Amino acid sequence: MIREQGKKIRQIFVSGLAAVLTGSVMGFFVFAMTASASGGEIQVDIAESGNLEDGYYKIASDGTKASGTENDYNVHYDSASHTLTLKDVKFRTSKNTGIKFTYSGTSGAAVIELIGENEITSNFYGINADRGGSLPSTGADVEAGLTIKGSGTLKINSLWGIQAANLTIDGSTLDLTTRGHSALNISRDLVICNGDITTHDGGDGGDFYVARSLRITDSKIDISNIQVEYPSIYVANNYCPENLLIRPALVIERSSLTIGGWADSSLGFSVYISQGGAEISDSVLNAVNKRAGICAAKGALEISGSTTVSTGEKLAVRGLEAVKIGEGVEITGARADGKPLVHNGLICMPGSITEEELNGTLHYYGGGTVKLGDKTYHSVRFDLKDGTPLDEIETQWIPDGNMATAPSDPQMEGASFTGWTESGGYMEV
Repeated sequence: MIREQGKKIRQIFVSGLAAVLTGSVMGFFVFAMTASASGGEIQVDIAESGNLEDGYYKIASDGTKASGTENDYNVHYDSASHTLTLKDVKFRTSKNTGIKFTYSGTSGAAVIELIGENEITSNFYGINADRGGSLPSTGADVEAGLTIKGSGTLKINSLWGIQAANLTIDGSTLDLTTRGHSALNISRDLVICNGDITTHDGGDGGDFYVARSLRITDSKIDISNIQVEYPSIYVANNYCPENLLIRPALVIERSSLTIGGWADSSLGFSVYISQGGAEISDSVLNAVNKRAGICAAKGALEISGSTTVSTGEKLAVRGLEAVKIGEGVEITGARADGKPLVHNGLICMPGSITEEELNGTLHYYGGGTVKLGDKTYHSVRFDLKDGTPLDEIETQWIPDGNMATAPSDPQMEGASFTGWTESGGYMEV
């Protein structure tokens, strides 16, 4: 069922489609975000006070450190496993970085284990675990990463929240307040599993900025408390070389996302994937915004299962190559004229949608094709060049092999009508 607020109608907002999506289901690419602990040496520095040795520490409220014991500590570091344990540690430092991980090679995985309630306030980065370069290069990939796990909580207040080459959040609760920049700024891959993440403010590049791939599973994400001109979740892999691209670039499974607002800019989507496509299943996406929901610029976008996508003023599920909407998907929101917006290409929808429902609710901005089950329909519009905006011209949905019906010949003083054209050639009408 696809809904408009307050009504049970079948309609969908899709824009910018261009290629055919086959009936096959894309397989999930299961990938690891971090390498083994033995991949390289990792040094850890808290509040820029010097690298930690193995052992127990007491971190004061200003970030200064002192020795602790097994029975009296709030930080413990084990260099063999590269694990930093935070246990009810709360500090505010005037230094640039709260916790800094330095990797000696291109691999190796650091771990932060959370116990109790933890807070970090710093000037620039809450946590910095990056290992060079904002995107994968054409050479060997960088596997250095960070895993945050444990049942505890972590609050960060900084210019940037967490910067890392690869980041996995496994079962932890994070509350991230940034000042004009991204809460998560990931130069390779991000995995969130059984996580609960809330962000505030946000800024340049989107509240979650991920350079290659993002997977969210069994998690709750609230990034609604922001006002930006970029996507709130931005998988910006448009410069990633083909040999390092991960498909699908975005996977959301069994999760709930509340996504914040922005100015009505050209990148004003809640979720934007530059290439590689996306698969969303059995999830809830609520876009609290002025403009639109999801855009997959390159690669197929598939929405399936008991998934709900909703928005405030408008909704656009946009895929420049292909979009497939499964049975049971609910989409809430409509244009001012009560019709959805579909643009260029192919959209596959359940065969249970009738031809009457298709003609009454589906509208193309450009031109395109719809498959209802095994039936194919093509969009046809006649532009009279009378000043009517393209997206307000009535769309005819014509079954494959049938003919469209032309309107009356347009009239223009001092000119005679010679026929309808498409791409410079005459159409048969």
